[in-house]
Amino acid sequence: MEIRRSGFTIIEAMIYITISGVLLLAILYFFSDSIFHQKRLDITSATLNDASILMNRLNTEIRNSVGVYSSTSSDICLINNQSVYLYGSTRISFSNNSVLIGRSSDSDCSPLGTVTSLNSNLSQISSLSFDHIAKNYGDIVTYDISFTSPSVIAKSGLPGEDSNYTYSSSITIRSW
Repeated sequence: MEIRRSGFTIIEAMIYITISGVLLLAILYFFSDSIFHQKRLDITSATLNDASILMNRLNTEIRNSVGVYSSTSSDICLINNQSVYLYGSTRISFSNNSVLIGRSSDSDCSPLGTVTSLNSNLSQISSLSFDHIAKNYGDIVTYDISFTSPSVIAKSGLPGEDSNYTYSSSITIRSW
């Protein structure tokens, strides 16, 4: 009499488990790698967005002034156009990984009230340098700025190097 057995043999079950395990590991690796790259992309995007906002503000402040009162490599005092700003001057400076802005009633650039940081805590500014070039047709202010985002990367627990970005801009002060 012949006995029919239904089901898998132990060897077939072991082969099935092995193949399933390898496929599951491959899928897990793919998803964890994509999550890692998405986090890095989010950090990079936040840093670049912060850089864009900061550079637009610097360009607007410089472009809307009528001249430069004083300038050092990490500090600039702009004489404001009275039809645009109620303040006489604006001081932009670099200190403690931040770009600071303060307003003054006259051209001495002693800030009145609160000095505000222009960059967020998403990125740090590793360097900012101004260069004032006086020309016959108008003043030109150039600046180089370097951003880094180590604090965000450390908070996210991601391995890898810091993200560093360096930008330069040259702005001609409008003659009002």
